Amino acid sequence: MTKSRLNFSDIKIDKVPTVYPSLEEMMSPNNINQFINKPEIYQLGMEYGMIKIVAPQGFREALVNNLEDKETDINFKIKIREQVLNELELSNRSNKLFEKQLEAFDKISGVEHESSKRIKTDDKGNEISLYDLYVKIITTYNSSDVDDCGRFVKKPEVLGKRSINKINAEDHLNTQKKRRSSRLKNIITHATNGSVEEDNDNGKVNECDQNEWMIPDPKSCRFLQMPLKHGNVQPSSHAMKFWKSIGSNYAEVYLAYQKHLERYITALYKYEGRKPWSNEESFKSNGISILHHINEDPVKDDPLNEETAQIVEDVCKICQKAKKLYQCEYCLETYHKSCIPCISGKTGKLCDNCFLGNFEYGFQELEKKVSIKEFKSMFENNLEDFDEEDDLLDIERQFWNIVYGNERVKTYYGADVHNDTKNYISGFENQPSESIRNSFLNLMNLPNDKHTLLPLLTSITGISLPWCYFGSKFSVFGIHLEDHFTYSVNYQFAGNPKIWYCIKIADSDKFHEYIKQRYPDFMRRQKDILHQLTMTISPYDIDLHEKIGIKFFKACQKPYEYIITFPKCWHFGFNLGFNHNEAVNFILPNWIPFAIEADQVYRRDGRKNVFDIYKLIQKNIVVNKDQSYSQKLFDHVKRVIENIKLGVEILIKEKILDNYVPSKLDLSTYSNSYLVNEVSCDSCKKICSFAMVLVFHDYVLHDNKKVLNLNQILQYSQKVNDKSQEHDYENLDNFISNHVDNDHKALYLYCVDCYVKNHSRFKNYLTTDIVYIDDELNRSDIFVKDEVYGLPVSIETNHVVL
Repeated sequence: MTKSRLNFSDIKIDKVPTVYPSLEEMMSPNNINQFINKPEIYQLGMEYGMIKIVAPQGFREALVNNLEDKETDINFKIKIREQVLNELELSNRSNKLFEKQLEAFDKISGVEHESSKRIKTDDKGNEISLYDLYVKIITTYNSSDVDDCGRFVKKPEVLGKRSINKINAEDHLNTQKKRRSSRLKNIITHATNGSVEEDNDNGKVNECDQNEWMIPDPKSCRFLQMPLKHGNVQPSSHAMKFWKSIGSNYAEVYLAYQKHLERYITALYKYEGRKPWSNEESFKSNGISILHHINEDPVKDDPLNEETAQIVEDVCKICQKAKKLYQCEYCLETYHKSCIPCISGKTGKLCDNCFLGNFEYGFQELEKKVSIKEFKSMFENNLEDFDEEDDLLDIERQFWNIVYGNERVKTYYGADVHNDTKNYISGFENQPSESIRNSFLNLMNLPNDKHTLLPLLTSITGISLPWCYFGSKFSVFGIHLEDHFTYSVNYQFAGNPKIWYCIKIADSDKFHEYIKQRYPDFMRRQKDILHQLTMTISPYDIDLHEKIGIKFFKACQKPYEYIITFPKCWHFGFNLGFNHNEAVNFILPNWIPFAIEADQVYRRDGRKNVFDIYKLIQKNIVVNKDQSYSQKLFDHVKRVIENIKLGVEILIKEKILDNYVPSKLDLSTYSNSYLVNEVSCDSCKKICSFAMVLVFHDYVLHDNKKVLNLNQILQYSQKVNDKSQEHDYENLDNFISNHVDNDHKALYLYCVDCYVKNHSRFKNYLTTDIVYIDDELNRSDIFVKDEVYGLPVSIETNHVVL
């Protein structure tokens, strides 16, 4: 019997605080900034991560749900997401994905695939899956505990401050690093695909390569050898140490490895292409989830008629071109080898995504959109006579056992329903009561509330208007932080309760580190997995509490109740049946420090910004009357400007020029254009606020750089598609007519931070230029400009607030 990973008896989850404001406290002239910054509320929010607010009776009686009379209205439709509950837990999902990889590999190898089962490791009920065994092999080989040949390094004895054994061990490890470095040199390609030069001539591994994962050769790796006596040959001590560390039933585990994993790991070792777990981020995903791509329903065998057959033509899934294609035997998609590489086997070709595993995942959407009434009737499996005190733990136990179990249970969620058509946006529209219309807790008001910072931004989908959510029994909202660590508020209009969980804000970084350590392979393949809202984890997970001691809280939200989440609060949960909720984000002045931290987290995870935090700070300074507060805000901007100056100094030295002057690009005419948000770093995805670094890959384009406008820069760097548009290339004479291959972009666009960090590795420094971004904010009289660069370097004293 499988040992349970959950403990509902000993792990206690406390509830978040509940606040009961009066009707007067929720009404104008009070505002959200005053309300949140009340010491008793702000302290509770920062301690627990979220709070529940129960609306008073007068508010309930006055509030009218604007969408209630639109249940059958054809103008309000719900997109339905299908969720498979046990795929939301990462251990289950990664095991399923890895099983698909092995199946794909066996298919082209001409080997009949056998579905693997978990292997007993001892007599106490502990088990290990093939994927967990694979991860243990890879992490062991890449740890400092073993050398390049898979031999465990002897730990030096402590004989004073620094023993001879310790010195010898360090020298031995350095030798192994040099060996690994030489192996890395020929197979690692930087994300810039040729614009970055490896600097391994001194035999040392670059800083960015220190944690690069290598695949062991099963034939020569000592700890992977047979841990059993073979004739008169005794097993290797290294093999015995590794296999025994798994459990007393190590012989059976080894035989499972030999049968199911050895051939696959050997193929990985021999494969010289890009890897999805590489820190270099050069692996190209086909965007396909191998779990969902193979249709579960029978395929129709209806033959194509001649007319249809002439229309259908195989094209590459990536570039949509139709020459020199191959078809992957597993996902059945067609590609160019230059777009998606492949390996060849006895029965055909296998794309590298199916072979290596991209670990892509997303919810399937049902084709049909439905009305609110149709959604209700389709998923009316609601709870009856639910009592929070008596029934909540039993419901939690039932739900989490499904998520952590083997049974494939589907549920459906009408999530992220977003309308911008008047009268169909929100239940808070068209309120007959003036008090409700003007209340700061009317979610239609929050995005434009003058006491928040959001009005300083141009309209952003998902932030400037509320989102509607329609739940069904056990539908899930995955664990996540709000975009840029903003505040969020969620209100329930009607239906069954919604169960919320959150992590104490002080434990936020601890949780991220835990996920990184528990799922090291997954986090390398999908390092933004915690931003995708497609995973969940139980607060009753034994491992979470035993290994790291993270503090969880929970809440049971019912109609007429709000949940407010505070900055940097991880939260997630599930629904007990049909319900209608709405949510919106808001930002207050006390959020700014969290925003700066979020900016760094987004860079770390390669996640694109939703908006430019530094431009928001500049706008806040322009309208703010508090000089000391403005100066504190500008300190954040100043650090970015100083880094730009450092970048210029570095480039001057590399170009060996004394009078190099960066170019300038005026973005004033793009102030309300989505294109500005496309000025994002190719490496870290960060929006370039004040300057960008362009690395040109053709000299003619570089020679004509001064006439490039923003549209052309984004097209040549392939950030926007120009196929359906006509463009005036001025004197470029249409130099580049077609760049469909992502490996041959005309230029690369980087933020200054990435350039400063990696400048020594750029080959193309002679065709590299820093471009200052000029706009109305940078030209504002409120800012003192640098004489050389024209960038804001300080604030004018006694500036006039606009």
